[in-house]
Amino acid sequence: MAIYNSTNPAYEKYLEELSAWNEAMQTAEGEATSSESELKSATTQPEKPKKQPKYIAERVTLDVKTMYTGANALNADDIKQAHALFRAMDTHDEASKERATNIYNLESLTYEVQEIIYDEVFIKVTTQGERDELESKARQASEWIEKDGDSASVQDIQARYDELMVVLDGLNYRKTQFERREEVAEALDMHLVTTRKLVDSYRVDYTGEELEPVKGALGDLEEALSEAEAWFEKKKAEQTALALTDDPVLTTEDMEARDKQVQRLLARVLTKKVKKIQVTTTDPAAEGGNSERSSQDSRQEKGDAEDNANGGADSETRGESEGRDGNAAEYAHDEL
Repeated sequence: MAIYNSTNPAYEKYLEELSAWNEAMQTAEGEATSSESELKSATTQPEKPKKQPKYIAERVTLDVKTMYTGANALNADDIKQAHALFRAMDTHDEASKERATNIYNLESLTYEVQEIIYDEVFIKVTTQGERDELESKARQASEWIEKDGDSASVQDIQARYDELMVVLDGLNYRKTQFERREEVAEALDMHLVTTRKLVDSYRVDYTGEELEPVKGALGDLEEALSEAEAWFEKKKAEQTALALTDDPVLTTEDMEARDKQVQRLLARVLTKKVKKIQVTTTDPAAEGGNSERSSQDSRQEKGDAEDNANGGADSETRGESEGRDGNAAEYAHDEL
């Protein structure tokens, strides 16, 4: 605390300085307090987070009601009419699709006819009149498609197709038979010949008693084989007498059926085992002869054994004699 005389001329200046000093001290104390607060807040530990509440998820079915605004709902009669309309549309679409398919098939058939009438094999097995008729029907079908095809019904289109197909099938079948007949006939002939040889070998190599396991199957095979052989020879003669433009009598279907029947019966025979029966004799004379031969064989074996035993000595003696003769001959040669 400062004591200053108020009568001092410098008293006023003193008061000013004292007031300035007090203000400076207050400012310094405020700054110190602020720094201390900031330091405390900086060193203070962070607060612990508050515990979050638990949430549980539950699925709940909501009762939702749909309400249309600005739309006209259909009643039961309207729904039935809509379903009937849809069915009618489906029926119309299916009919249109079927009709388009039939038109396409008929048109394709006319193109096929135009191509086949110039085929070399087809020309061989058909007459000029048959080809002209086929070509005429195909041309009529094409003209009908262009004129009435758009408005024709499915039944009319199918009728036109069947009419043309009947003529083409008959002539085309003749062509197919001509192309395959020789190959199928050769296969059938080979199978009949080999099967006949096998059947004959059974009859020659085995007795009736030995063939008992295959008696029934072998009989069925022989019967079918004989029928097939006779049928084949007859049909070959008939087919040879026909012209190429005639319908065939020896068809590939019949030959394959006969071949299949014979092969099936042959398989039944081959699946059964046939064994030769061993025959044993009980003739006393034969038994005696066997005994005599056995004794002779024993004696022969014994004599051979003795000869083998003496053979070593004889060989050795002959070796010494030959050695002496050789030395004598050598000596005689030296003397000469």
